[in-house]
Amino acid sequence: MKKLPMNLALIASIMPSYCFAIDKSFTLDVGKPSYNIVYHYTKKSNLVTPDPNALVLHYDNGLFKDIEPHLTAYGLYSFEGSMQDKVMYGYYTLIPEKNNKVVYIKITYFNKSKRFQEVIIMPNGQKAQEEGYFEVRPNLYPNPELISWASESNIIAKMSFPGNK
Repeated sequence: MKKLPMNLALIASIMPSYCFAIDKSFTLDVGKPSYNIVYHYTKKSNLVTPDPNALVLHYDNGLFKDIEPHLTAYGLYSFEGSMQDKVMYGYYTLIPEKNNKVVYIKITYFNKSKRFQEVIIMPNGQKAQEEGYFEVRPNLYPNPELISWASESNIIAKMSFPGNK
């Protein structure tokens, strides 16, 4: 199982009322690869990034890696429902690194139409709504550190989302 170094100060910023900043590092176990979700945005707010596509690697212990041309971030997720349900909900928290802030995201997946709607909530309460299409694929990457936008962008560009040319 791969371990990722994390900084406790980053975690403290996620839950400031329960933690205090400590300048120490720790490792986070990467679970077993479960699946990837590729997103193609048809309505984008630019609140986090202006990127029209994203790849999110999911691991069975609730860890994810978000890969976009202008953003690479790790975080934690959980789902309500399953891919077999008509509607499923995803709850994501991006763990801040460098100058990023904690971002909370709720995604509603409409599994039959492969459409999604997401609400992004920033720490200051600012909200944005985004939407588009998604595709679920197997996650074949046991080590998320080896995957980047440069290594995956050609595959994503060839996907057949409506409006993806």
